[in-house]
Amino acid sequence: MCLISDRHGGLIKAVREGPDFVSPHGVHRYCLRHVCSNFNSTIKNVVLKDLCWQAGSEYQSRKFNRIMDEIKKQDVKAFAYLDAINKEKWTASHDGGWRCGILTTNMSECINGVLKGARACR
Repeated sequence: MCLISDRHGGLIKAVREGPDFVSPHGVHRYCLRHVCSNFNSTIKNVVLKDLCWQAGSEYQSRKFNRIMDEIKKQDVKAFAYLDAINKEKWTASHDGGWRCGILTTNMSECINGVLKGARACR
């Protein structure tokens, strides 16, 4: 099982300390949309945010490395920010196939939005 979430400290702690959620039974991955959003909040550069998305969604390590080299060429701090995050957690190229092509929490957030509306109608 693959749990994809934002990088909220409480979630990370629960996954890390939860005895039933450890490899090989389950893995924790980060939502790429949240990684890119947090990256942009720090770096404040839309071009680099787009490169962050490209790097995270790339399935080939060679292409991922090329994009990361471009980020490093444009802004060393931006590169350092992304390099500090475990690549296995946020990139498709280093994921090991656990995500099955799903990079974000968009679907679950959409379902939560629908359920929130339904609960409000009670």
